[in-house]
Amino acid sequence: MENFVGMFHRRHDHDDYKDFCVLMQIAITLVVHTTENERSFSLLHRLVTALRNRLTVPMLDAMMRIVLYPVELTEADFVEMVRHWHGKKHRRVAIDASTKKSAPAKKSAPASSSRS
Repeated sequence: MENFVGMFHRRHDHDDYKDFCVLMQIAITLVVHTTENERSFSLLHRLVTALRNRLTVPMLDAMMRIVLYPVELTEADFVEMVRHWHGKKHRRVAIDASTKKSAPAKKSAPASSSRS
């Protein structure tokens, strides 16, 4: 189905209607209701609490996307998620890729001090 502005512009190919076409393109992109905005601000209010008041914009964006667009658990690749999480920075948990299980990291024995 062809949009109205394209159809109007083809039928009236005059420069007289050029501004009208631009106005119509702007008008059809305007939001008719504000429920999505209200829903987003309500979610933002739930995420930013007294304990989480220093979250950065990218972290808030990521948290909002997780809540707004959930992934079905059957579609999630948990092994890949854990590998991604583990590769971000040094973790105190060792990942055993052969068994696909996590194991606690081995602690090195403290150096023994010899007293004379």
